[in-house]
Amino acid sequence: MRSGGAALLVASDTISRTFINAYGELPAGAITAAIGGPWLIWLAMRVSRKLSGGTGSGAQTSMSVGGWQRKVPYPVVIIMLCVLLVLVWMSGLAIGNLYLPWAEIIAVFLGQGNEMYSQLLFELRMPRLLTAMLAGVALAISGSLMQSAVRNPLADPQIVGVTSGAGVGAILLLLVFPPFSAWMPLGAMLGGIVSATIVYAVSWRRGLNPIILTLVGIAVAAAGAAFINILIVKAQLLAAPALAWMAGSTYGRGWTEISRLLPAVIVLAPLAWWLGRRVDLLAFNDESSIGLGLQVRRTRLAVAVIAVLLASVAVASVGAVGFIGLLAPHAARLLVGAHHRRAVVVSALLGAVLLAASDLIGRVVMIPKDIPSGIVVALLGAPYLFLLMFRAAKVRQS
Repeated sequence: MRSGGAALLVASDTISRTFINAYGELPAGAITAAIGGPWLIWLAMRVSRKLSGGTGSGAQTSMSVGGWQRKVPYPVVIIMLCVLLVLVWMSGLAIGNLYLPWAEIIAVFLGQGNEMYSQLLFELRMPRLLTAMLAGVALAISGSLMQSAVRNPLADPQIVGVTSGAGVGAILLLLVFPPFSAWMPLGAMLGGIVSATIVYAVSWRRGLNPIILTLVGIAVAAAGAAFINILIVKAQLLAAPALAWMAGSTYGRGWTEISRLLPAVIVLAPLAWWLGRRVDLLAFNDESSIGLGLQVRRTRLAVAVIAVLLASVAVASVGAVGFIGLLAPHAARLLVGAHHRRAVVVSALLGAVLLAASDLIGRVVMIPKDIPSGIVVALLGAPYLFLLMFRAAKVRQS
């Protein structure tokens, strides 16, 4: 094991020194990840044969992470979240570099306000808030579906390489077609879809086994991250817009992003809710689900397609915002249980609140500077992830 690790690192260092350019060597870590990604995919396929004996059913993972002893009534949760969303919305419109009294905001909506205030509201703050809310809804629903599809409570759009694939697509577009830099969101969307397609194509022969799908997703995500590092070294200053996009931000987002997000949410969110009963059956092991009449592979693929499309559209609009797809579904299950149709609605509202609140915090903490909302979400999400792991450990011990 030690000799293998040493050989891999020496080989990566040799390759990185071979491709020296005007900006220096390629990162050895990036080369290691690029080599290790396909290796991990091969290892996942071998593990699947040992676990399932070639049938693809395999071992099952658990979605149990604990929960409240007494669930909050579902209507109460919905009302509380709607009130919280309205409060965040009102605060987001009023607070910023320039504070707007609510009397002025109401006057603007009535068509009687100052022209400068009207421009500030309708061209800057309102589209930015709407983009954050819609992207939060898309990421939260995507995470909820993804966790059900792979039966892994730690899954989110990053687990199938959507985020890293989107980054590769965005930077490649900037490098190969610099005049079309305005089309970077399209490149990001295509990159995310291609990465997810690779993951599911490789996992298809194993019946989309949750363990295999997760391992392959981690491998593709690692390989994507490695290629991003390599492309950044190659591109240098040309990659600056893509790096800012990868931090995840709602800064400067407008009605164009809303026109991209709104149709996707309107079409795909009801489909995610409609799949409720089938998604609930995916919580059982594959044999039990098949015995109950569920076409497991087809259902898992349908759920994954909706999740990937939602995540790709969101990432293309606001960048690589993490943790929303992890935080919102877990909080929803803690509040209303594992019932998918209820949990997906609560997840959507939580996602909207989280990303809109992160956007607001990023705008006001260091005025006049703007902290990317993706960084704020990560700061909020990291402690929650530690808490989640602690609760999961307690559940397993009990």
